[in-house]
Amino acid sequence: MRARGTRGICRARLHHCQLNSLEAQVFQETQYPELFCQDLSAVPLATNPRIEQVSAITGLSIHSLEDWHGAIDWCFAAYGPRAIAIKDQRAYARWIDYADVTASAVAALFARLVRDGESLTAAENKAVQDHLFHYCVRKAAAHNLPVKLHTGYYAGHGSMPLDRVRRNAADMSDLLRLHPQTPFVITHITYPYQDEAIALAKQYTNAYVHLCWAWIINPTASVRFVKEFLMAAPASKLLTFGGDFMPVELVPGHAAIAGQGLVQALTELVTEGWLPECDVSVLVEQLRFRNALALFDYDRASRATPAA
Repeated sequence: MRARGTRGICRARLHHCQLNSLEAQVFQETQYPELFCQDLSAVPLATNPRIEQVSAITGLSIHSLEDWHGAIDWCFAAYGPRAIAIKDQRAYARWIDYADVTASAVAALFARLVRDGESLTAAENKAVQDHLFHYCVRKAAAHNLPVKLHTGYYAGHGSMPLDRVRRNAADMSDLLRLHPQTPFVITHITYPYQDEAIALAKQYTNAYVHLCWAWIINPTASVRFVKEFLMAAPASKLLTFGGDFMPVELVPGHAAIAGQGLVQALTELVTEGWLPECDVSVLVEQLRFRNALALFDYDRASRATPAA
């Protein structure tokens, strides 16, 4: 894996990879943190609580909401210093309208969830998840971790509810407002509603937009997006590449598409008179990697040693 990963990174001219493991429940241990920086997953902790699995990971018995808070605290203490961000992709399964529900409002519901499993109604489940999500966001802020959220297009086919996807940016605005000191990374540019992502980045100081996956969903739309973003929002808040592949061999091809698209976008801005040619080289460096290094604490994540 190290050899394959190293070749892929070199061919794609990448600084490092940020991974959301599909194998680990909460956090993937790696021998090569300088290459493979890991996200801490909020899904089993908050938006789809996996009580038995997290109890096994932490060694803690879970009977109450207070116990679960303790398990979340354990995960952030153990993995937070080595994580590059926290990530949640439950937009595939629910609206991301996370209300800031108090602990007292859901303590009895969580106790029922532990005791009876799937006995909660949809509204009750949402209340529990909402509370836990905000709890995790506050823990992320305490550990200086950005929060990555899936928004936009769905993987696969035949299963994308556009009414919910259309609401993602509006729902994000509430999170940005409630947690002004926490950086949120809006992934996949909320495609096909990318104009809303630009509006969020322009309005909220803690909103960042990531072109991960976007270049291979729709390269020409991504070119338009880069141009329109740079005309409206701070260039420092745009992250222009993320492979979003499981096989590492496909990442160099995606990086080539992204490079071509970024060159086209900036060339058009220069040709149209919106961007001075002398600014291009600095802007390319900023968009390709300096923005990401400023947002994510790579030095901390890549040097931290595994917890005992």
